[in-house]
Amino acid sequence: ANKVYDGTTAATIGGTAYVAALGTDTVSVSGSGSGDFLDKNAGTGKAVIVNIGGYALGGTDAGNYNLAQPVGVKANITKRVLTSTGAPIAASRVYDGTLTTSISGAALAGVLGTDIVNLGGLFADKNAGVAKSVSLTTTGNDSGNYSVAPVAGLTANITQLALTVSGTPIAASRVYDGKVATTVSGASLDGVLGADSVILGGNFADKNAGTGKAVSLVLTGTAGANYSIAPIPGITANITKRDLTITAFGVSRIYNAGTAATVNLANNRVSGDILTTGYSSAAFLDKNVGTDKTINVSGITLGGADAGNYAFNTTATATASISKLNIALKGVTAANKVYDGTTAATIGGTAYVSALGTDSVIVQNLPHILVYGSDAAFLDQNAGTGKAVIVNMDFYALSGTDAGNYNLTQPIGVKANITPRSLSVAADNQSMPFGSSLPALTYTVGGLGLVGGDTMASVFSGGLSTLASSTSAIGPYSITRGTLATNSNYTITTYVNGVLTIQ
Repeated sequence: ANKVYDGTTAATIGGTAYVAALGTDTVSVSGSGSGDFLDKNAGTGKAVIVNIGGYALGGTDAGNYNLAQPVGVKANITKRVLTSTGAPIAASRVYDGTLTTSISGAALAGVLGTDIVNLGGLFADKNAGVAKSVSLTTTGNDSGNYSVAPVAGLTANITQLALTVSGTPIAASRVYDGKVATTVSGASLDGVLGADSVILGGNFADKNAGTGKAVSLVLTGTAGANYSIAPIPGITANITKRDLTITAFGVSRIYNAGTAATVNLANNRVSGDILTTGYSSAAFLDKNVGTDKTINVSGITLGGADAGNYAFNTTATATASISKLNIALKGVTAANKVYDGTTAATIGGTAYVSALGTDSVIVQNLPHILVYGSDAAFLDQNAGTGKAVIVNMDFYALSGTDAGNYNLTQPIGVKANITPRSLSVAADNQSMPFGSSLPALTYTVGGLGLVGGDTMASVFSGGLSTLASSTSAIGPYSITRGTLATNSNYTITTYVNGVLTIQ
């Protein structure tokens, strides 16, 4: 059976004893026994020696056997829990690389016999710090057999261990990097414990560039925070300005007859630094349209809280493109026309453009024989007032010194009218016998006539009329226009009545 540490090796034996004899041999076990651990100390899976003198073999074949020690009998001796009396006070101390500290103001209750067990404390870790948590523990020759009930809120301090500096510390000057740290040479540390990693370094008073800046000694390394050193005055070094490269990126634009350019600036500042950049001028080498044109940038400035830590370039180059400016054709007019079933339009006027500034740009009228197509076209062929006209730009080209900087585009607001086509209509004379049905009232179209694919059915609606009927008396009757009408592309300007004669 498992037991709590009691200062003895005594073990309690349980179970039902038996043996496994050979074959069909008859052998039994009787009696009871006791046991002992190999030692008294707390532990897990501890071997137990059984006192087999309390057991005897019986049965027909018992004389053929010796009863031997059982194999693998083990049990645990768990630590005995002690309580602390009084109010434990953990002692603060200087860093020594261990977890232990001493406890006062309390004692242990429940230690057995002559066991040597004392009350001690353990910090949660070995490092220097204030109000560090401390747990109670046991010390002494027999401490491994005991544990102590925890007491909440127990704290103490581990103060830094003071080191001495040998030699003459020399702080390294360096280029600005946004940090205060620097390296120190010419000196070493005395008093570092064991394998602790402690490095002697330095910190500038601030990160900024300057000459003869004061440096204070600091301790770094994985164990540096556990140690302290006395300050050494008069250590100085320099932080020189960092070279800052300001790069310009050109912004492409449309031709404007000038060389002025716009650029965006970038730089390789230390991450987190506050800098602003600007420039006084940026200009293309010339005003003309082109791709990847060089831009010269001058008067670059640097501002912001960290500007004083950098040396920078005041000029830069960039590239960008200048694309052609759309320029509308002007001076073009369109002639009104009578509906002819097509969209064709006739252009008049004198073509010109309004170029920028003093640019020399002329409009050329190309010979029509070289270009297929009409001068211009209405959006549709139907009659109407103020109809938009699209000019055939194939008949025009730009010339002149600065023509290459422009795209000639459709003129704005070119309009004309398509008036309805005039028609004359004459009713065809008809005759019919008295009492007969009225014949179809037909007519003949004259004037300008129908055009294109227009048909009588698509142009005319309604019909002629007469007062005659199948019961009308013999005699002549007029054939009038009645409801005859045209679509909006035509107009009837003349109508001549016909005669229907009843015979």
